[in-house]
Amino acid sequence: QELEEKYRVKKPYFLYVGTLQPRKNIETIVDSFLRLAKNESTAKLVLAGGTGWGMDKVLNKIRKSSFKDRIILTGYVSEEEKAGLYKNAEAFLFPSQYEGFGIPVLESFSYGVPVITAKNSSLPEVGGNAAIYIENVMSSAELEECMKKIFGLSEADRMLLSEKGIQQFNKFTWKKCAREIFELFCGNAV
Repeated sequence: QELEEKYRVKKPYFLYVGTLQPRKNIETIVDSFLRLAKNESTAKLVLAGGTGWGMDKVLNKIRKSSFKDRIILTGYVSEEEKAGLYKNAEAFLFPSQYEGFGIPVLESFSYGVPVITAKNSSLPEVGGNAAIYIENVMSSAELEECMKKIFGLSEADRMLLSEKGIQQFNKFTWKKCAREIFELFCGNAV
């Protein structure tokens, strides 16, 4: 309720969390949402994070859009607000052009939120079989189709995708990471 009052965030919405910058492919996210919004009257898009460099074109596109009231730019959000945004999202959108690892994908999985991401760099390793992938990271049509797929999921299919995400998240715990690093340096001495 606090998020709804503060940011006008109301279900259903798609979510991106992170700095708004070109490498994160925000323009494709916005273009995909604008395509979806023409036929899906209830959907919203929440872009949570500070605005980085090179975003003037995208921000202007949002301002000029007839769907600008359904695109919420929150700016920086606290950890508590971020958790609330994740928990209520239809899906997390992360079609990044390149990621060294992709922690936001795991963060989404930890909340049981479906993830739509790019099939590039480290993202397939992080997403495993729990994410929905786009092949062409620059294709707003492909991302829109994945967003439609999320809206079309039955409750059972949504729960299955959520469970896969949580299982994938559990493959990357800090405890497991520490154990593997220890074994790398010390062998199986414990």
